[in-house]
Amino acid sequence: MGTQGLQRAWRRRMAVAVLTVPVAVAMAGGAAWLRAETSVGGWALLFWVPILGILLGTSMMPRRTLVAFATFFTAFVAVAAADRAVEHHVFQGRAEATSCLVRDVDRRVEYSTSTDANGTTTSHTNVYYDYDLACDGGRPTSMTLGHRPAGRGERLDVAFDPEGRLTPRPVDDVTDGGTALWVSLSCLGATVVLRGADVFADRRRW
Repeated sequence: MGTQGLQRAWRRRMAVAVLTVPVAVAMAGGAAWLRAETSVGGWALLFWVPILGILLGTSMMPRRTLVAFATFFTAFVAVAAADRAVEHHVFQGRAEATSCLVRDVDRRVEYSTSTDANGTTTSHTNVYYDYDLACDGGRPTSMTLGHRPAGRGERLDVAFDPEGRLTPRPVDDVTDGGTALWVSLSCLGATVVLRGADVFADRRRW
């Protein structure tokens, strides 16, 4: 391959390195917005098919193994945090608060496994608490959390989406999504810089 061919190949690799993950992050934010603001509901999760395709398809693109592993992690966090940031921001904007009596709490344990891009399988254990609520005004009647802020017979201030699109949560857990946005942008920046530097380092070999 001549010098011009090498330059074209380098430019293509650089474009993939710096543009693909920002596209995935934007798609994740868009999917969260559709889920929160429109009636498409769970159909917005279909956006995660190309998002995961981008993450997995570019996970081993860096030639340096350490960069590949590090940027796969930062890219995934950037995407997940973007989804969380948008969802929390929308929820805070229209949530209503009410006082609820906890009628019952069921502890539920779920086990799952996942396999990464290198074929390594990892087991996961998740604990959930299913709340049965009696709230002032009648809503909400239930919610599921990953922690236990109150027990049976106690009262809890709960925020809920009057449109019913987003899940209820304790008032103390409501945020504007700012922290998640910062995490997303920081991980996105780290991914782009590391992958771009990996590609740029190869050009210096010419």
